Amino acid sequence: MIPVKVCDTSTSKTLLFDPLKTLTQNLFVSGYLSGVPLCAGIGTCGQCALIFIHKPPIPAPKDLEYFDAEELNSGFRLGCVHYPESNQCVQLTARPSERDFSFVSDASVNSLGIDIGTTSIKWSFKHSDSSFSYGQTFNPQMGAGPEVMSRLTFASACTENKDLLHDVLYNEILNVINLQADTSLNICIAGNPAMIFFLLKKNLAGLSVAPYSLEYYGGQYEVIGSYDSEVYVPSLFSPFVGADASAGLTYLLEAYQPDFPFLFADFGTNGEIVLGISPEKFLCTSIALGPALEGIGLRHGSPYRKGVASRFSPTSEGIKVNGSWSTDKITGSGYISLLANLLRLNNISSEGHFKKGNSPLAFKVFSKINDKGLWLKNNIYLHSRDIEEILKVKAAFTLGVSFLCDQGNITHDMIKSIFIGGALGEHTSLNDLETLGFFPPGSANKSEIVGNTSLKGAL
Repeated sequence: MIPVKVCDTSTSKTLLFDPLKTLTQNLFVSGYLSGVPLCAGIGTCGQCALIFIHKPPIPAPKDLEYFDAEELNSGFRLGCVHYPESNQCVQLTARPSERDFSFVSDASVNSLGIDIGTTSIKWSFKHSDSSFSYGQTFNPQMGAGPEVMSRLTFASACTENKDLLHDVLYNEILNVINLQADTSLNICIAGNPAMIFFLLKKNLAGLSVAPYSLEYYGGQYEVIGSYDSEVYVPSLFSPFVGADASAGLTYLLEAYQPDFPFLFADFGTNGEIVLGISPEKFLCTSIALGPALEGIGLRHGSPYRKGVASRFSPTSEGIKVNGSWSTDKITGSGYISLLANLLRLNNISSEGHFKKGNSPLAFKVFSKINDKGLWLKNNIYLHSRDIEEILKVKAAFTLGVSFLCDQGNITHDMIKSIFIGGALGEHTSLNDLETLGFFPPGSANKSEIVGNTSLKGAL
């Protein structure tokens, strides 16, 4: 073990770090990076940026991409690409606000729905006057990896790692429950199987190694830790299609009563697709979309918040943000909107490469492209790697839809309605999804954005 001095905003202590783990991994295990939305070491988010007060390492190629010369000289480095060295001293940089919540009503609360996503935890209190208070925070397990499999791998390394992922998640869920002092709340907690298993301290072996299996199926009340009352966990369908999908499907069937066949797509880090063939037959699959749709792992990515860019439109001056853009962040929906506009202008190819285009506006947009990418404002730009991440999401999703259609022996044009829930929220244009090829031409006319169906179903 290697001694490293860590300075936070108000504390300074020397910790013993594992030389085989990156500084970011060591800091997470030590409790410093819980809930920080990390990109798992690909060096694009910058959320693990450190300032070396003593013994800064030689800058790695990823450091050169992210920091300018002045920042590098000041000791800035990415913790995900450096390993601890004896007697180093590092200072943590500013962290994002972890919780976004306030009560909208003074009326009493009678129920609580919680959606444990791989990237974000979202919740809603239902008040006696039928109003709803909403909140969200980052999943505190983010430091162990941005998606399910990386966290299962982290947990399988040792009992301490597994306990850590349970503890940080359980404490965050307890914090949400304790926002309301009444212990007689009706509570429903939805989430993918891995998140439910972590919370309930179930055996993770069946989820960690192929052939995958499920030893717990939910659909019952559970006691979580020291919380006095029981909470309801909806059904888990398979190792990677869980309570979030069953809660969402319950909501759709009751609220929309759709004609069959219909398609339900829950866009999240772990995406689920359900093809309703008939009232008696549903096919489902899960797809590893990664956290890009929630803005994680993209150069300027962020979950939706006030002041974050979520929609772009062409103007005489180029492609501009709709509404206020007071931060340096772009949501996943914002990236989809940006790419769809670029594709319509012929400024990017179907393979994701920048092009000159053939209109005056396209020429104006192309003039803002250099070796780093398309400059949007100040130091904010669209990098080719961001385009690649969205392309991977699209490829995974279209493969999942094709797979279900093949298994159900139907063609896409036979689907009567498409419901889109999850991370895309209410800020994505159906036409943008169609433009980018998530769905065949004409699909936007029979599609609907339905928001966080997991949370709505839990409520």
